[in-house]
Order: sequence, then structure tokens, then C-alpha cells
Amino acid sequence: MSAIVSKAAGLANSLISKSNELVTKSIYWSKVGLELSKNVIQKEGMGIPTGKQFESVYQCAVKLIKSPQEQQKLIEQAKKFRPDTKQAVQYGVYGVQIVGFFSLGEIIGRRSLFGYPKLDNSHHH
Repeated sequence: MSAIVSKAAGLANSLISKSNELVTKSIYWSKVGLELSKNVIQKEGMGIPTGKQFESVYQCAVKLIKSPQEQQKLIEQAKKFRPDTKQAVQYGVYGVQIVGFFSLGEIIGRRSLFGYPKLDNSHHH
């Protein structure tokens, strides 16, 4: 009987230890992410949009979706857009940030740095 209790206690201690490690790492990386986000927001002059700003963007998006003339106008503006070097670098940095955040989300979702975890060989339909 004491062997079973000993194994159960060992298993419980192991689970507690692993969960403590996971919590510690989660807290650390959330702090790193928060600090990185704060730096990006400060350097880029970003901020949380106000309600009026959000409403304005939403109304423009709805107008664009509903109106073929607005869609054509947007396409023409995109064709005429010629970024200078500073804008190209800035948009490139934004692209790298987006890809980085997307990749980080994929890694977290997969719980694996490379590829997807192996599943058992059960038959799926």
C-alpha cells in the first residue's frame, strides 16, 4: 500500500514541478512580449484607437465592400502608389513583424518549433 502512495506522491510532485516550470516560463515570456510590444508602440507612435477612429474605419470598410466604385477607386490608388525608400523600409519592417507574430502563434498552437506533433495511428474519417 505504501508503494502505491509513494508512486502517487511522486507523480503529484512531478506534475506540480512541471506546472510550476510552465507557469514561470509563461510569466517570463509574457513579460518579454509585453515589453517588446511597449517598445514597438512607443517607437512607431502607435496607440489604442478611440471609439470614433474605430467607427470611422469600420464605416469606410463597409462602404468599400458595398460600393464597386469605391473598390475601383482603391485599385486605381494602389496602382499609383510609389513608396519612397523610407516607406518601403517601414512597410518591410511591418511585414516582418506580422510574419513573426503569425509564426509565434503557429508555434504556440502546434506546441512544436518544427512541424506538427505526431499523432497516434488511429484511423480518422
